[in-house]
Amino acid sequence: MSARVLIVDLSVDPEVYRPVDHFAPLVPEGFGVWRPRADEGGPELGRYTHLMLTGSEASIMAPPAWCRDVESLIRVATAERIPMIGICFGHQLIARVGGGKVRRTPTPELGWAEHEAWSEGAPFHLPRTFHAFTAHLDDVIELPRNYQLLASTPRCPVAAMRHRAGPFFGVQFHFEIDLAVGRQVREEFPRLFPAYVPAARPEFAEPRDDGVGAKIMAGFLEL
Repeated sequence: MSARVLIVDLSVDPEVYRPVDHFAPLVPEGFGVWRPRADEGGPELGRYTHLMLTGSEASIMAPPAWCRDVESLIRVATAERIPMIGICFGHQLIARVGGGKVRRTPTPELGWAEHEAWSEGAPFHLPRTFHAFTAHLDDVIELPRNYQLLASTPRCPVAAMRHRAGPFFGVQFHFEIDLAVGRQVREEFPRLFPAYVPAARPEFAEPRDDGVGAKIMAGFLEL
């Protein structure tokens, strides 16, 4: 059976962030979209084989009311063992639902951070070190129950994680963001979050894409 992906769009302002546009080239045609901030009722999970939770401009430290619906969806997907991956805010939501610890980080990241992979096996086959675009003010500092660490950076202790027994994953970095969009985000960041510019280190690294997005998506869709 071919994969049919449901993208849970957790963005707040489409003028700022349009994750579906960024993920569309990576997922098979015929994917579905659920926007909990705007769509009434929950999605029909039985129509999909895989679940993706996007990033968001919202903060995990003060989540919007609609996040309760997303947390319920995470619990159902976990119980039904539907392959699931969270990106940035979605990663943090999965961690919080599973009993992990999140925070407003004193070391936000913005740019192409170097990541160290702690697990090089299936399904993602990440290289030992890789660069990926990251932009976040919050992060996960303690793994949720039954999860193991997949990758970290010097400023982000849980940059990627996976469940030990189920097909559930979280990544803090934005593997869907290409170089052009990443540059645009970095240029817009001072206007959107001026108070965090000094800590976010926008000089992180020269734009560098090591191509982990295609590997992650390919491995995820094989589950």
